[in-house]
Amino acid sequence: MQRIRGRGLGFLLAALVLLPAAQPESAHWQIAPDRARRILRDAPFEVRAVEAAPSGTTGAYKLGLYFPQEKLTLRAKWKAVPDGGDGLNNSPRKEIAADALQRLVFSERDYVAPPAVLRCVERKALPEAVRPRKSNVEGATCVLGTLSLWIENVTVPDQLWSPERFKTDPVYARAMADLNLFAFLVNHRDGRSGNVLVASPPHPFWAYAVDNGISFDPRIANIFVMNWDSLRVPALRKDSIERLRALSPQQIDALGVLAEMRMDEDGTLRQVAPGANLGRKEGARIEPGVVQLGLTKRELKKLRKRIREVLKKVDAGEIGTF
Repeated sequence: MQRIRGRGLGFLLAALVLLPAAQPESAHWQIAPDRARRILRDAPFEVRAVEAAPSGTTGAYKLGLYFPQEKLTLRAKWKAVPDGGDGLNNSPRKEIAADALQRLVFSERDYVAPPAVLRCVERKALPEAVRPRKSNVEGATCVLGTLSLWIENVTVPDQLWSPERFKTDPVYARAMADLNLFAFLVNHRDGRSGNVLVASPPHPFWAYAVDNGISFDPRIANIFVMNWDSLRVPALRKDSIERLRALSPQQIDALGVLAEMRMDEDGTLRQVAPGANLGRKEGARIEPGVVQLGLTKRELKKLRKRIREVLKKVDAGEIGTF
């Protein structure tokens, strides 16, 4: 049995229960997330179905992808990269950064965001509904975009946050603790309906941040909704805090180069191992034949500050752990 360390008798009494296991892998993930990320990034596929995403304003589509080498079909969200590689409310690098950061803070079974990858898809391989007239990268024959794994069996919650439920429902408390920690660290600034989804009945409660483009100190924010860029929960999971505490400066610096692609002789941008940072002040670095995405020097500085703030609050007892 684990107990939650926190302030307030009601919260302490509610902690005298066995903490729940992490989310069931099969309930919301089509396949294990880390495997899905590798397949979405590297494996050849055929687009077999396409429909507009049910919500959002940045041209997202839900694709049915068949991977012949894997003999596997996956549903994924596709967003074309905006001109210049970055946009106010469509920032592929920040979607990828959010996924990269969650891998540092959570184990795979505790992910709260979909795996997201950069992919350049041949124009002829895209259905007409999502095929632009030309590539969005000069000189390329492919269309650059992000693919993120579609999360299954989720719905828009009627009410996401309940302080009272946090005190009495350990399943809910675990899920909301992870969601809040993640959203705070990435500085999530768009909490509108549909950007946070929860497990649909009868599955045990779990929460996901499914659209993370307005994050990491964005120039715009949705000020008309409850955002999760502040810490609301009274306690966080000890395991997540210890992983956060153990992060090295090198691991944070590595978020400065999240993905790199280089053009081959056929005009296709292909993944390569991330190289030296091509511009620390810019997040989207596009040069002839090269695309590199990452967090900026300023964004990394702000992230380090948020990490220190979490640990300071925990060490001071302002936020409990369980």
